[in-house]
Amino acid sequence: MKNPQLHKLPLSPDESFYYTTWDCNYFNKPWHFHNEYELVLIKKGKGTKFIGDHVSYFHDGDLSLIGSDIPHLYRNDERYYNNPGKDRVSSVFIHFTRDFLGNCFFDIPEMVSVKRLLDKSSLALEIHGKTKSDIIQKMGIMQQEKPVDRLLSLLKILVGLSQSREIRPLLSTGFSINN
Repeated sequence: MKNPQLHKLPLSPDESFYYTTWDCNYFNKPWHFHNEYELVLIKKGKGTKFIGDHVSYFHDGDLSLIGSDIPHLYRNDERYYNNPGKDRVSSVFIHFTRDFLGNCFFDIPEMVSVKRLLDKSSLALEIHGKTKSDIIQKMGIMQQEKPVDRLLSLLKILVGLSQSREIRPLLSTGFSINN
């Protein structure tokens, strides 16, 4: 695979993180990376996901937390490209930086578990079980929320993920961004 492209996300000055939904014929982002962490929900669609040194099949309901600077690509099955408009894909993305709540926010005692979660996300995390169901529901509600409520929802999602035992790393422990 070619070298990944650095993507700059369109964060507006009145947002501390980026929340967006996609509904399209197929996922068209190339092999890329960005400085932000990414919580990605595949609401609808099937194909192969490439995250760092991990390759697997994705399908409706796939939920992952991808750490900062990890190259990734979601490539739909060929049918999506061959018959544009017949099958559609949709997803929800949340992008945020480690300091989106301030430089030292995750250093306070109440946030130690979230800080550990963000550290673990350097191996990209796949979310399962009840945790996955809860997070998917919260991500759906966020679309209708006002900015301050959306921020609180993201914080609740991160706390919930940090306390879950239904998360597994996708990348090999030897994976390095330099790879």
